[in-house]
Amino acid sequence: RFFSTVPDLAEASQDANAEPWPAVVHPRADAHLHLRFAEKDLQPPRFGVAVLRDCSEGDRVTVPIEVGKDNLARFTAAAGCQSTVLELEPFEPVLTARVLRPGDQSLGEFLLRGAGSADVHVVHEPGGALVAGATVRAMSKAMPGERSIVAKEAVTDERGWAHLSGLPAYWRLRVIAETPEGDKSDAAALRVEPRERGVIDPLAVPAPAALIVDAKIDEAFLARFPAARVATLFVGPADPDRQSEKRQQDNPKAREDAPLRFDRLHPGEWLASVAVSVAGAYSLIEIGDLELKAGETRRLEVKIVPNVFEGIVTSEGRGVAARVTIDDRGQGLNFNSDASGMFRVVLQNRGVYRVTVARLSAQGNIIPIGDVAFTDPSRRIEIAIPAGGSVTTRVRLGDQPVQRTLVWVSRRDDTGGVERMTNRGRTTDLAGEARFDDLVPGVWTFSVRENENRRGAEKTVTVGGGANITIDLDLASTDAIQGTIRDLGGSPLPRAHVECLFAGPAGNPDRASADSDAEGAFAIDLIPPPPPSALCSVIGPMGTVDAFRSIPGQPVEITVPGATAALQIPDWSEHGNPMVWLVAPDGRVISLNTVAMTIGRFGSPLTIPALAAGRWKVVRVQSLPQWLALAGGMGISLPAVADITLRAGTTEAIHLNDIPTGQKSGSE
Repeated sequence: RFFSTVPDLAEASQDANAEPWPAVVHPRADAHLHLRFAEKDLQPPRFGVAVLRDCSEGDRVTVPIEVGKDNLARFTAAAGCQSTVLELEPFEPVLTARVLRPGDQSLGEFLLRGAGSADVHVVHEPGGALVAGATVRAMSKAMPGERSIVAKEAVTDERGWAHLSGLPAYWRLRVIAETPEGDKSDAAALRVEPRERGVIDPLAVPAPAALIVDAKIDEAFLARFPAARVATLFVGPADPDRQSEKRQQDNPKAREDAPLRFDRLHPGEWLASVAVSVAGAYSLIEIGDLELKAGETRRLEVKIVPNVFEGIVTSEGRGVAARVTIDDRGQGLNFNSDASGMFRVVLQNRGVYRVTVARLSAQGNIIPIGDVAFTDPSRRIEIAIPAGGSVTTRVRLGDQPVQRTLVWVSRRDDTGGVERMTNRGRTTDLAGEARFDDLVPGVWTFSVRENENRRGAEKTVTVGGGANITIDLDLASTDAIQGTIRDLGGSPLPRAHVECLFAGPAGNPDRASADSDAEGAFAIDLIPPPPPSALCSVIGPMGTVDAFRSIPGQPVEITVPGATAALQIPDWSEHGNPMVWLVAPDGRVISLNTVAMTIGRFGSPLTIPALAAGRWKVVRVQSLPQWLALAGGMGISLPAVADITLRAGTTEAIHLNDIPTGQKSGSE
């Protein structure tokens, strides 16, 4: 396919002897996929449409799909598009964020169910006036790091209704409407079953709000750092699903005292922050979070006093150039020390932070330092890299070295959890070796997994200061926790999330997860030797939650429960990232944190729509012995946050704030 850079060559040049302008050739992608159909009473399609977005030719490109008698679907499109939706009515569409590359390629094999649909009624709030001409989009619910895909869109009629056909079954979708003026609705959650119709009434578009921010640096601070200035102002929604609505404005040097205004903001929680130029660097500082009400104009005045800390990174008493990472509420703040080890950093708040360091000469080696106090800007901070040890891992298959294989290393903290910032990997060289230096004294675990051949190995060693250890990782065949998830009618259930808790090869508690495929099948490969059993939970695509036991290597058949109740935790978000579990009397477990992430509830309240009925104990896990008890099937012995009995068809609630750890309470 050829596209010219000018609309008419005759207009581009009046010189008849001039060489014609060269055409621009966009790389072409030829894609195919094999289709199978779960609905036997529906006629397989012979044609379809591929909708590609974020392409070089524009936001949206549509090309035809041809489906042969062998159910092999083919289409041709420009390469490089960021997402693709293959519409194959009356069956559900295929959604993929796989970027098409030039040339021929296979997208795989897909089992399709009948498409769902939804009717959406868009209204203005307050007042309930209908909204005609609004664009309604149903998008995939993206996890962090994933791309959201527009599954379907439609425009509301004169009565404010839009019909979304051809929706994927069991997918977690969010629906948003945008008016012709650019105002957006609240987001509504939507999941549809095959050939079923959902209704969203109403989908409210609230009156937009405005925010005026007057942010100035404190005069006393300017006396110390006269060149400091507010460079850029940012406002972003607290809702992770609305991050595309983030705004920013530069503060012109000529008008630094003028407040900045943001119009047509969606009502709700917003976070304001500034990029401050101070001490030769730019630092992002949060200046407040606020709740914007529909239709209001809010003014925020703030004096900024940056917390500027100076310090040095040393090793054996000498300054070293290093990359320093501070863990601030789960977010990593990075800065460098210079060749003499000196650094300067601006922090949002004073406090004690967990710190890791990597020498600039070897940034792959991340060294956990521990807690460092950034509490007094007048005192110089020293971050001393402790004398560490080194471990050389040799990966073998029989007597042969395994090259270019990733070896992961991790270290557990005092609570038994894997330290987040030390989870990293290195690739084996031609001799099958990977070396890890600057490991602080402690217990370290090294693991390797070959997913293609289903082999793996793991070893845990104690590393002392100055130690030089060599260990062999001999690959062995892995077992798997595997099985099939079915709905109440016995049909395979796709997109169910399975998570298992078990004792790993070194006896430490480990967790692993997988989603069921189009056939309802799942498999979680385990590094040998496998545990004798695992405690697993299943979260169905429509929010049904249950727990089961599994023996690695023995396939299980799991049917979602029919007797369920709803469980609500109104104060869920007030606890950050709580390690709260449900434990059945027989030791089966469900992570409430995993449930919240899977069903997309990052705030309050947390509502589990269909939890298996029966007795459950709510426990917090805060130490390694508690983790071991939970993984060993003895979670019922842990202190209770609450005891609840769920009766089928009812709704129960618990408040984590109201019940101290260790005190029992009945359900409300």
